[in-house]
Amino acid sequence: MIYFNYYLNTICKYINPSLCDIYYFGTAETTPEERYELLKKYDTTKDYTYYRTEEENKKSCADIVSISKQLKEQCAIYNLPYYDTTYNREQIFNYIRDFLASNKD
Repeated sequence: MIYFNYYLNTICKYINPSLCDIYYFGTAETTPEERYELLKKYDTTKDYTYYRTEEENKKSCADIVSISKQLKEQCAIYNLPYYDTTYNREQIFNYIRDFLASNKD
């Protein structure tokens, strides 16, 4: 947790929000098992996870969920946007893409 606190605190301190947008994505609203199923759903031969063992990927998924939960908490503290992509991944990515495209300078 200290790492995320330091990292987000540093971002808030040194990055000018009028010049830079920051978006965080994660899967805090899921379990490690559900996250593993999502990984398998989107995994392709172009992904490094495709070539890892089931055990390695399950461990990584547990880590991702844990980190996502910490990150979501820290984003709330520092008022940074956090988007959970557990259940509507494509909709959220499309929303952000469209939002960014409509706000181009």
